Formats: sequence, structure tokens, C-alpha cells
Amino acid sequence: MKKLIIILALTLGGAASAQCRAHSDSPSSVFATFSGGFAKTMNAELSLRIKSIHIGAGAGVMVDNTLREKNDIIYTRNDHAYFVNLGYQKDKVFLGGRIGNRTLVHVTNINNHIPDEHEFMIGALIGYSITPRMRFNLGYDSFNQANLGVAFGL
Repeated sequence: MKKLIIILALTLGGAASAQCRAHSDSPSSVFATFSGGFAKTMNAELSLRIKSIHIGAGAGVMVDNTLREKNDIIYTRNDHAYFVNLGYQKDKVFLGGRIGNRTLVHVTNINNHIPDEHEFMIGALIGYSITPRMRFNLGYDSFNQANLGVAFGL
């Protein structure tokens, strides 16, 4: 699934560079979104806008230095996620969702290894465009928990 999402992101990037440059006051065809979650996460997404529909791909990381214990092994977490997103924009309001894969990585300082855990990731978000090329998002998903983001038209 990771390769599929990377290929989708590269395809969107290629489509973005092939798009004609629009006027600065018109809606953009390509958006880059950056968001942070309350679970110590950061995400980056790239999406293509076709009329009112947005389709894209993204990745996120979480670095949590909180010491935890499992099977008598002390560890910290360094999780990552890969996802696709789909959204719809009507006037200034944006509604979207994302689904993907979340990998829980247990970082230890010893040879005893805790296997990585893979989980299904799902979430939703709502956004409001303050200009045709800038949007603020608020969402919730199983990787970031509550998150805030900003999208820029390229």
C-alpha cells in the first residue's frame, strides 16, 4: 500500500506541474496541506482538485518520547502513517475523509524487539477557505486524533 500511495503522490505532482498557471485570485488545481495533531503528529498531503472534488495522498509521523513498557521492555514510539484522501468543496466549505495504514513502531535500546503493529486508519475533516488558495482544516482520525491544518494552493 505504501508503494501505491507514493505512486499516487508522484502522479499528482506530475499532474500539478502540467497544469496551466492560473490567476492568483482563481481556485488552484493542486493543494499542499500541512497539519499537526494533538497526538504529537505532523502530516503532509498533496491533492489534486477537479472541479469540486479533491483527491490526494499523504504521510504522517509521530514521535513520542514517553517511556512505555510492554513485555518487560521499555520503549518509546515513532509511528508513521500513509493515507489517501477524498474531499468535496462547495463554495468556501470543504468536507473530506482519509483512509490508510498506521504503523506503530516501538523503539528500544536493546536487542529484544517488539514487532511493529499495523492498524487501519480512518478519519474526517472540515475546512473553510479564506481565499481561493488558502484553507484551514479541523479534523479527527485514528492516527492524529484531533488535528488542525492549513492547505495552500500551488
